[in-house]
Amino acid sequence: MAGDKVPDLSPRKFRRLRVGMTPAQVEVILGPYLRPNVYQGRTFFAWIGEGAMLRAFFDGPGGTLARAVLDVPDEQRVLDLGEAR
Repeated sequence: MAGDKVPDLSPRKFRRLRVGMTPAQVEVILGPYLRPNVYQGRTFFAWIGEGAMLRAFFDGPGGTLARAVLDVPDEQRVLDLGEAR
């Protein structure tokens, strides 16, 4: 659609992701997510960019970010989120 903006899924954006962030805090970094989704019984949030998708799982304490996976053609990369602050 005209006016739709593709989220920035570049490494510099991912570098800012840290354990303990809420979906709203991650949304500020990456832009709006599609919607909560369920995969094998686990809820995740998805951001779609050109040639990649970020899946973030907020099943940490209090619904905070616990892990994230970057899906690129032919590969899934589990992201190193660093330590909780």
